[in-house]
Amino acid sequence: MTPSLPEGANVALWNILCDGPFTIDIAAESGTPQANPSQPQFLKGVTFHADRESEWKGTVVPYIRLLTFTVASTTDTFFIGAMLKALPNIANNILRVDMNGFHWFSGVSDNRKSNPFIILASNLPSLREMSFTLHTSAITDSMWGERQLLELERTRPDKAKERRVRTVAEVVGRYDMAQIFNSRALEQIRLVYIKSELITPSIVQGTPEVVLANIRKWLMQGFKEHGREVVVELSLAA
Repeated sequence: MTPSLPEGANVALWNILCDGPFTIDIAAESGTPQANPSQPQFLKGVTFHADRESEWKGTVVPYIRLLTFTVASTTDTFFIGAMLKALPNIANNILRVDMNGFHWFSGVSDNRKSNPFIILASNLPSLREMSFTLHTSAITDSMWGERQLLELERTRPDKAKERRVRTVAEVVGRYDMAQIFNSRALEQIRLVYIKSELITPSIVQGTPEVVLANIRKWLMQGFKEHGREVVVELSLAA
């Protein structure tokens, strides 16, 4: 069913755009030979022209507000970032992002000062809904220091696999999550846990579900301290 026509929109163009889909896979957008951030496939050949700016603002921009953008890798963050720079008014009108590749980010470090997924969110001033994933491997760490681990891998490989659950501070620091509080339009966050059946049996200290629940509380409390009520949901990936 075609969404309601915005007042003043171009009817024919609206019908073309709203033929679907309404979930835009950035990996699919960037993975073709003809990939171009200035002419993404989901716009179905529609491009910005200064002499038709009113059509862009009155028809294309309202369509953008209906979409959910799926970002599955750091490569996707670069492509959508280039798209935001190339297409007028787009950044201000993306309302929903599903960062289902958030867990692939290896963490902030000496040579990587920021999380590109969080940077993307901060560049979307109207972002209302955001989903992101955390994996068992990201919220756990080896029980052993580097030297101990090397020795155990040689002498007791079973014990070398033992892992502990990271603290809330370790996880939110690893992903630079405090920057999420800069997204001032957020109304809802979905935190999706990807449980690894391979890693989970090796956890000997702590419970992943407990630290995830505490990350949820940390997010809600953080928004409250910024004077806002944001719904934070926690779920297990299907």
